Parts: sequence; structure tokens; C-alpha cells
Amino acid sequence: MRIIVFGAVGSVGSRIVAEALVRGHEITGVVRSAARLSDLPIGARGCVGNAADADEVAALSAGQDLVVSATRPPMGREQELVTAAEALLAGTAKNDVRLLLVGGAARLKLPDSEALLVDDPRYVPPSVHDIAVACRRQYEACLADRNADWTYLSPPALLAGGARTGRYRLGDDVLLFDGEGRPMISIEDFAVAVLDEAESPRHRRSAFTVVGDPYTLREREVEVRTPDGVADCYFVHPSSGRYPGVLVWPDALGLRPALRDMARQLAQAGYSVLVVNPHYRTMAAPIPVDAKGFQQPEEREQVMKMARAITADMTRIDTCALTAFLDAQDSVDSSRKLAVVGYCMGGAMAIRSTAASADRIGAFASFHGARLASTEPDSPHRLIGATIASGLIGIAEADDEKEPGAKKVLQDTFDSVGRHAKIEVYAGTKHGWCMPDLPNYDPLQAERAGAALQLFLRKALA
Repeated sequence: MRIIVFGAVGSVGSRIVAEALVRGHEITGVVRSAARLSDLPIGARGCVGNAADADEVAALSAGQDLVVSATRPPMGREQELVTAAEALLAGTAKNDVRLLLVGGAARLKLPDSEALLVDDPRYVPPSVHDIAVACRRQYEACLADRNADWTYLSPPALLAGGARTGRYRLGDDVLLFDGEGRPMISIEDFAVAVLDEAESPRHRRSAFTVVGDPYTLREREVEVRTPDGVADCYFVHPSSGRYPGVLVWPDALGLRPALRDMARQLAQAGYSVLVVNPHYRTMAAPIPVDAKGFQQPEEREQVMKMARAITADMTRIDTCALTAFLDAQDSVDSSRKLAVVGYCMGGAMAIRSTAASADRIGAFASFHGARLASTEPDSPHRLIGATIASGLIGIAEADDEKEPGAKKVLQDTFDSVGRHAKIEVYAGTKHGWCMPDLPNYDPLQAERAGAALQLFLRKALA
């Protein structure tokens, strides 16, 4: 789809742009001043425009499939919200382009009551009353319109940055609460709801609301017996129900708090996630070198020596034991395929695992994977033909500059054996960009990678 987003660099608009990009849409971001164009992410076209000018809206929306507005005026100029809504409605109507307007919660009723949220100081204190009233009038402008193809989306009372889980509940005109009694959704999941409505419209010329729907997680340290010993692992999953199993191979620093956090986020998307200590034959996690120490040559070499000791055959042996463990868990839906995700050295291990358990593993993903396609006879890419899995490969730009031909070798290999793959170079990133405890961590691109992983797994393990 061709989507133009007004307010594209704000807290909500930027997440909408990011979610749309990772889904493969063609995005134009509209900002108020040229100085903000550089804040748009790579992959989005940018332009300067005024959402409060109907003629500008009409000109910018020509040829687009959808207009999304996530604008918010500064304090003291709340009336501009209503003016912009009227202009957006008039401008999109000229081109018969759909309008998805990100509004406010002010129009929502309180549960079991006809009272409106805008009139309740528990949710709308004096400091935000003026913008809440403007949001209510913004919605009234939509109701009064007779020409535009609009949709109005109200967040719950609390909208804050957080994790993308892809989970939310829908409502109409009553304030919703999540499982913990909070009228709340993360901005990331709010963006998911926006794009879901964009792709599959269900509320044309009407309004709806959403609330987060997080799982309660169960997490524990587990031991998995292999032919070579006992692998210490971390296992996390929603506390009830059965879900696809996901095996995670860490980078060389192994199982540690950063990997546990990443596993929790993936589990919140509806997966039973097992993170392995790849060095279990040598020592239990954590290894004595942390992310800071890894920057020192002697300590780095200590870690790399441990990593080099892990052979392809060891990965094969471990995979059989680890997949058997997952299939034996009550929280794992063994009727569905498993997935494997690897980071850095774990990328190659993910491919090897997929080939070792081709009958059970239906998807693998690698982020900043090391030496996935080399000239060596045991190069991981040579095993892709032994799999029946889809692949997702995220490459750091710095790694691509060192091995510019690797991505083509990988794509050609997938094509030659008829396997689906998405291979992407993440612009501006360095090796290790997904790991929050490493100096090359890129939060925006890591967020994109996480969203891409969730979307990939949802399709591949459907």
C-alpha cells in the first residue's frame, strides 16, 4: 500500500511509520518543518506539509491508498487539532482516499456508565483537559462529515512506549482495561492496531478503541540433558495455553540478562521460548566475560576461543535434545512447527539446527549472523537445501560492506531449492546491533528487527 503519514516523527507517528515499513508498505512521512525530515527512518520518503490546509492535504494524498494522521498541537493551540481534522476530511474526500485518524480517548464512555472519560478527573486531570476537549471535538467533526471515508481510532487512557507484542483487544465506545486492570497499551502495539486496520478495514466511517492484551508469563531456568552433558537454559512462555516453540541461539557471550529480556518480549507475542547456553560443555552461564569486558582484546579472545570450540556436529546433537525438550512441554503446541532464532554465531547455528531437525523446524531467523555463506565446504548456506523452512536473515550494514556478495549467495541458494526467504541489510547498523548490552546496539533498528521477526514467525508458523 501507498500510505502517507502526517505527524510522522512524533511519538505515535514514528511507530506507525516503523510498523508500516517493516510490513513492506510504501511510506511518505509528512513533517511540519524541513528540519525534521532527517528524523524520518531510512526507507520512508519525506515531505513538508500542513495537515490543517485542505488543499495541501488533497495535493499530498493524490495517488495514495491511505492517509494516516497522528498530529498533536503544542499546548495552548489545542483548537488546531479540530482545524486539522476538518482539513484532513475535506482534503482526502477530494481524492476519495481513506483517512485513518489517530484521535484521543476523550470520546470513550466509562464502563457501566454513560459518563464520558473527558469529564472524569481520574483520567483527565486539569493539565490535559483542553487537549481532551479538542479530541472530543475532533471526533465530532468526523461524525458531522458526509463525504470522507474516515476511521477514528481512540487509544485507551494510557499510551506509553514499550514492547511490541502484536496483541490487543478491540472495542467500540467504552474504555477498555487490560488483564491487570490498566486502561493501557504500548505505542508499539497501538501502531500494530493502526496497520491492521489499514490492511483489513473493519471500521469505515466509524470509531473504535483498543487496549493492550499482555500475557502473564511463566519463566524458569531449566536443564536439558544432551549426549554431551546437561545444557542450562532459560524457558519462558505464557502461563496458560499451548504455543509454537522457539529455540534461541545467543551470540558468543551466551545466555545472560539481555537474552532473557529478548526472550520475554518474544514470549509476549505468543511463543514458548527456550534460550540455550551454547557453552554448557565448558561452563554454566553466565560466562566470566560480560559485554564490557568483551571490548578488551584478551577477554574477547577468551570468548572467541570458546565460540570456536562449538562444532557443527555439536549443534546437530544439541538440536535433537533441545527440540525434544520443547515438544515435551505442556506450553508447546507440538502440532505446529518449531522455529529457531540465532544472533551472531547463533545465526549459523540456527541454520544448522534447522537442517538437523528438518521435520520439526519450519522457520529460522538470523540477525547479524557470522559467516553464513563462505567458500568453506561446511558453510551453513549449503544446508539450506536440507531444510523445508522459511528464512529471515537480517544483515548489519557494516558486515555487508565486508562481505558484499554473501547476501546474493544466500538468496540464490534459497531460490535454487525453492525456499522462501527475506534477506535485508539494516541500514546504518554495525555487527551486534540487536543486542541491548553491546556498544553497537541500535534501538530503532533492533525494534524493526523484532517486529520483522514477529511478523515472520506469525506467517511461517501459522
